[in-house]
Amino acid sequence: KCCYGSDDGYGFCVEFVPLIGGDQQTLDVLSGILSLQVPDEVSVQIMLNSSPKIGRILQYWQDARARAPNAYREAARHRVEHFGNGVWSSLARSTRMMLRYHRCIISVGSRARHTPYCLI
Repeated sequence: KCCYGSDDGYGFCVEFVPLIGGDQQTLDVLSGILSLQVPDEVSVQIMLNSSPKIGRILQYWQDARARAPNAYREAARHRVEHFGNGVWSSLARSTRMMLRYHRCIISVGSRARHTPYCLI
């Protein structure tokens, strides 16, 4: 989370892990939040970024298995190589399945004249 301020107002950004596999109750809660009326002086932006840059994530996963017995280290190396190939080529023959690093960032800005608590 980050807060920012300027002469014109203030705001904040929050990064979330995108929702995968939500149920009806989760959908109802999110619908309720998104249907709240936002004052005219407040802007809300929801940004979804899907990056093919997954190498660092795969390397972190492989490094966590560096002290495992040889067979596990070798399996981890092959798995990382396989998933690395899924960045620009489909991992499945029957459908397009590419790997991405998904991020959801929500930013809220206001033209209000008072200083919010997060900037004090």
